[in-house]
Amino acid sequence: SLFLLSIVMLVGCSNSEQSKTYVSNPNPSTSIEITIYYKDDEVTKQTAHNEINLSSFPEEQKEFMKKQMEQASASYQGIEGVTQKVEYKDDKIIEDVSVDYSKASLKDLRAKKIVGAGFSGDENATKVSFKQTSEMLIKNNFKEK
Repeated sequence: SLFLLSIVMLVGCSNSEQSKTYVSNPNPSTSIEITIYYKDDEVTKQTAHNEINLSSFPEEQKEFMKKQMEQASASYQGIEGVTQKVEYKDDKIIEDVSVDYSKASLKDLRAKKIVGAGFSGDENATKVSFKQTSEMLIKNNFKEK
């Protein structure tokens, strides 16, 4: 009976993974949606869906923005736990990024200057804090969805 109670207490205390989504429209042509998956205060995964509507830009600026995206895309390649995909569709740049913190090394993410890798400010941190990440997003004009 005591053993059963112990198991129930352990199961009752284990926190399952949760998620929160934040959105931002830093300008009329850009939308950003970030979903943070976390357990307690530790971020386990982060996804971002970014769209840039190019229809209102002159052709030379569109080409410049596409080149910028290609350069940014190159920095994501070859990092374990990170996937990134860019597509050009209907005069839009659509980017999807996913970081699985159970596979990705924070040291590698910092070295490649991947956004979101060093929210704690501590260069020796081994995890990303959900609380600090959430506060940083709100401070940067993201709204909880």
